[in-house]
Amino acid sequence: MKLLKLAVAIFLASLIASTAAIAAPLPKSYNNCTAMAKVYPNGVANSNKASNKGVGAILKPAVSPSVYKLNARLDKDRDGIAGEVSAPKAKPQPGATPTSTPRLPDDYEAAKAPLETCRLRESQNFSGAGAKGFPIRNSVPATGEVKIAVAPIDFDNARGVGNPKAMFTDDIAEVEAWAKFFGRGALTYDAELISGNWIRAPRGAEWYVCAECGKGAVVQRQSKDAALRELVKTIDPLLNFAGVDFVYFVFPYQAEREFGTTVHSGRSIVSTDEGEQTIAAYGEMGGFAFPATMDRTKIWDHLIHEILHFQGQVGHGPLNGSDLGILMNQWGQSKAVTGWEAFLSGWFTEPEVLCLDSAKLASAARVTLSSIDVFGAGPEVVFVRLSDRELVAIEYRSNGKYTNLSEAKDIRAATALTAYRVDVNALQYRNDADPSGDVKNFWWFIRESGNINITKSTSYKNLRITRLAVNQVQLELLN
Repeated sequence: MKLLKLAVAIFLASLIASTAAIAAPLPKSYNNCTAMAKVYPNGVANSNKASNKGVGAILKPAVSPSVYKLNARLDKDRDGIAGEVSAPKAKPQPGATPTSTPRLPDDYEAAKAPLETCRLRESQNFSGAGAKGFPIRNSVPATGEVKIAVAPIDFDNARGVGNPKAMFTDDIAEVEAWAKFFGRGALTYDAELISGNWIRAPRGAEWYVCAECGKGAVVQRQSKDAALRELVKTIDPLLNFAGVDFVYFVFPYQAEREFGTTVHSGRSIVSTDEGEQTIAAYGEMGGFAFPATMDRTKIWDHLIHEILHFQGQVGHGPLNGSDLGILMNQWGQSKAVTGWEAFLSGWFTEPEVLCLDSAKLASAARVTLSSIDVFGAGPEVVFVRLSDRELVAIEYRSNGKYTNLSEAKDIRAATALTAYRVDVNALQYRNDADPSGDVKNFWWFIRESGNINITKSTSYKNLRITRLAVNQVQLELLN
């Protein structure tokens, strides 16, 4: 009898184990976080040690190195968790939401100042990455028509995958549409895919690198300038270089991953069939660091991110890696630009910008904002000048053509009110390994209890920012 019971117990244990094995989902690649959530409601981590980089707590994810590896492209902030889900917040009590307060009339005329008051001039700690303050420093024009050439280049030892015409034609249209939307009539992009096929470079991928750029290459067989001239000569028969401002090279993943292939040139004079031309050039999509699962058929957002640097925008702030802007995370949930950089570039003037002078802020000022993601009657950004080197910027955010705040790890809501300080003479500090790196930078988000989204009120120095309604803010100086 004891032997029979033992046999039954072993059989049942075996049955349970086999059933569990059958029930466990097989590792597979998911199109997006929504599809993954149907199988893994809280996302998937690559190990038990993975730690969320986003703001706020998250629900405990499943741990599966194999599933994570197949879906690493869904890990936008590279924290080892794909498709993480924010922990639900306590429901607000009646009357606690910003929309519960009746809207009051705007009242800011007493503190209003000319836009020149908010054009803070940068006079120290200059950054080679672009301008922190006025005047803008750029190698590609920040306004007017900017001509862009897109050149798909491959190599004998790193062949191109897919058909460039099929992959990138829609990106060309998106590049132009983005500039039309955010350039506010001051900027247009004229983009051209110069070949529908891969263009073979004369030498192997290891010849076209930039060791000092930190893109994976250690040995450099020729200077980056010589590499650029060689590639320009290769594409010259396919491109009329007259008027070209920026050349964006697309390389195969293999070239970047195995050889660190990259091009980086802020301003170079090159010889072409049209004579000597001055261009800026860039090429690489992070293949030295990012996994092969990254979608490399979509280049428009990465192209814009890079050309904006050449147009003088420092980017990577107020919080690098945030989902809230194309220069904070080109693959994030928002492709918007900050009001400060749009102002610096000459895209935002009036009515997009409202400048207030704290010296004239004798009483509370109320301002209704239009969404910086959608635009409206304006203003899209309010600047409060604190000194000749520092101001606070306030922006209202919402879902729009280029923004999905509902899935942004920093917000996960349909709307947000954000504020950041800008000190044009502070250091431009970028160290993604430093957990407090943002507050060491010349600009950073002013938070409310650790959150970027201001739902009630927060303060910076003696300036209090209160959210009166979904898109109305009150600004006042504290004693």
